[in-house]
Amino acid sequence: MTPVDSPEPEPPAAAPAPAPEPIPPRADPVVEAPAPSEPRLGMPPPPAEPKPVLVVLPPQAEAFSSVLPELEAELSARELAPTTVRLDALPTAAASSAADRPTPLVIAVGTAATRAALERRLGAFVVFCQVTDVDFDAAPNAYGVDSTPPLDLQLKAWRRLDPTLRTIAAVLGRDETLLAARARDAAAAQGLALELRLASSDQEAIYHFKRIAADVDGLWLLPDNTVLSPRAIREMLEHAAARGVQSLVFTPSLLEWGAVLSVTATDLDLARTLAGVVDVLADGRGDALPPITPLTELEARVNVQAAERLGLEPERDVWIERSGLP
Repeated sequence: MTPVDSPEPEPPAAAPAPAPEPIPPRADPVVEAPAPSEPRLGMPPPPAEPKPVLVVLPPQAEAFSSVLPELEAELSARELAPTTVRLDALPTAAASSAADRPTPLVIAVGTAATRAALERRLGAFVVFCQVTDVDFDAAPNAYGVDSTPPLDLQLKAWRRLDPTLRTIAAVLGRDETLLAARARDAAAAQGLALELRLASSDQEAIYHFKRIAADVDGLWLLPDNTVLSPRAIREMLEHAAARGVQSLVFTPSLLEWGAVLSVTATDLDLARTLAGVVDVLADGRGDALPPITPLTELEARVNVQAAERLGLEPERDVWIERSGLP
């Protein structure tokens, strides 16, 4: 028999492929809110608002014109904001925005400006300068800067011109007792004998000097308009020159009248001193201030022809003398 072919076994059915895992929907990234920033240590505080300062000038302010730029720079460096106004424009300027800003500190230049600043109460404090004829320092909240360089510094400059100087004369009004005492102390500090006379008029001042001119080496003219009128100053300087007497004066313009040496404050020192006083007041430390703050330097200027006629040989005709220096 023919063998019957047996059917081939069917291959096993393939296992079904596993279903793909579902892909989750794409989520947007989570953005976390930044933590509030903390103040960085060491960061400087925001700058303070500059404090206003009102500078009141006399109508004729030419004598202060060279000081003003120096003063504005010194105030700005101390974070003080100056505004300058002339006295004849003061009512309009003072009325503008007075209620919109803090009451300013006031710098008053000269007698008239100082009187106006005090009488109109323009500021919480008034700092005055270039005042020689009125004692404003007794007024409440008024502080002054000396109108002349330190007296001992004046005499130091004179001794630098003439180391042989020994005896000097000065004539002051009878009410200038404080200035007279300061002059005596300054002369003693420089080893000079001071012949001091007090007068009631310019004519009496001339008389006193002529009486003692033959016994002194020098005439010391201090700014005192109660007895030193232009006529008296000219006559005293002429008499001094005729007698071979040196003369120290308080403004270079008097060198043209025959004076030998002039001493005046420097623009920078006056500006720096004024700004320093205002800065102390703005900082609330007015108790640390004296009624009148002294200057610290002067400019000395020589009338070379007058000096040579007296046998003097100045090393320089202009120099700066400073406190605290030999």
